Amino acid sequence: MLATDSQKYRLGLFWFSNDLRLKDHPLLVRAAQQCQHLLFIFIQSPQQTRGNRFVASRMSAERRRFQWQTLQSLNTKLKNLEQTLHYAEGEPTAILDGLIEQLQPDAIYRARQVASEEQHPWQQLQSRFPNTTFISAAVQSIYQPDELPMSVDALPDTFSQFRRLIEKAAPNYGDAQVLAAPPSLPPPPTEIDQQGSQPALLPVDKWQARLGYSSTTDALEETQLTSLPMKGGEDTAADFLRAYFQTSAASHYKETRNALDGEFTSTRFSPWLANGTLSPTQVLAALGKYQRLHGRNESTYWIYFELLWREYFQLYAIKHGNKLFQLRGITNKPVTGCLYGERLARWINGTTPYPLVNACMNQLRATGQLSNRGRQIVASCLIHELQLDWRAGAYYFEQQLLDYDVASNWGNWQYIAGVGADPRQGRHFNLKKQQQMFDPEVEYIAKWRGDGGACGAVIDSVDAADWPVSVPVSK
Repeated sequence: MLATDSQKYRLGLFWFSNDLRLKDHPLLVRAAQQCQHLLFIFIQSPQQTRGNRFVASRMSAERRRFQWQTLQSLNTKLKNLEQTLHYAEGEPTAILDGLIEQLQPDAIYRARQVASEEQHPWQQLQSRFPNTTFISAAVQSIYQPDELPMSVDALPDTFSQFRRLIEKAAPNYGDAQVLAAPPSLPPPPTEIDQQGSQPALLPVDKWQARLGYSSTTDALEETQLTSLPMKGGEDTAADFLRAYFQTSAASHYKETRNALDGEFTSTRFSPWLANGTLSPTQVLAALGKYQRLHGRNESTYWIYFELLWREYFQLYAIKHGNKLFQLRGITNKPVTGCLYGERLARWINGTTPYPLVNACMNQLRATGQLSNRGRQIVASCLIHELQLDWRAGAYYFEQQLLDYDVASNWGNWQYIAGVGADPRQGRHFNLKKQQQMFDPEVEYIAKWRGDGGACGAVIDSVDAADWPVSVPVSK
């Protein structure tokens, strides 16, 4: 069958990454309209899991669990449209190189990536296959590039400047429109059967069996997390979004957002935003509906304010490239942080002299979640009290956080370290004052056992040369 005007390509390859949804996905709709056949794939790159000098692995078991729930959910939705999500583990360029050579797709689709590590394979493939059409779009942003009042290269140095420009150019954030999921999809190519075209590429459910993700295991994990409704998947994200705005929490968000714990004190949309099962446009549309029903106030605006911070960091990552990961950040400011193994281990394991920090780290290690205020507190401690290389903390957050987002994570760490977008050039939090403000009754510390591993006033048991530290004895 010849392609029609709307179906300009015989075969398209759709590469899912951090856009794991069908609803409000303009790139997916475009691919469905343009292609006679579509092959859907997700590739787990070794760069996303292998360790480095800071961490043993860049993805914890809890993050992998959340990711697999999301992939299974997406696969189920695709099956309902007579499609399949194929999964592979390995270098994206090697896997896609073989697929392109074998299937000769006319077009390859992928959501825009903002960090250099994720951009690199896309650029390599474009160079390797100049006769293939590569199509990318910003599907994880509020605004498209042509809607911004500035180019990415002209992104302001501070968030406040960016916010003022955006709000002047696009003041009606509550009028966001959500794009419906495609009602049908083109079939997979006939060259692909359910066994996959090569050993590395298999349907998600076959990989699930290979990796041992049984229904028994999933049920056990979900039972253990009943108090933390963080299950991966587009339907779960939509249900949580709906549940949040059925409460009055949005009208009090600004007053509660700094709480260390508690249901609906923050929106908690971030894990689903991070892997793309929820789009920022969907959040804004739900927020706009809430405001029309219940009124707009400073708290409802502050939800948009936080989404703008996320938007700013996406553009920040594109503009600054590899500087996002460098010790001196975007400022080239001299930094004195070191990599002191014992101090880093105490921070990770919650055995510092600071009970509030310990409690936050224990929560993060156990659940993959931590409030924004908690993240600022532990980051400040690592940088200023423990005097460590801030990148060690950023890598550990990457490993642990269910809502890990490369731009927001690294941009925020640079902000606290004073080598990023903060005009004050760093934030040093008074830990005693933070405890008095946010945990005066010591309930959070007790819940997460912040006193359990504390070591008095001693940070080090050995010095930098690995000699025992002598602690003076008072007389």
